[in-house]
Amino acid sequence: MIRGIILIKLDPTTKFALWVKENPLALVYKGMQYNNLSVSNNICLALTGLVLFLVSLIIINKREI
Repeated sequence: MIRGIILIKLDPTTKFALWVKENPLALVYKGMQYNNLSVSNNICLALTGLVLFLVSLIIINKREI
């Protein structure tokens, strides 16, 4: 709901509006809703997952759990 309000209020050509429209959570939502994802969307989601995985590995290694 917040995403929709932001998209209505913002100029669609700004970088923030483009990011809100195409962020990884929005890509997953569209993929589940319409049951299709493009190759570029899959690459974006894979890279986001890889970055989050690497960040979590760094955090776990620094805490020495």
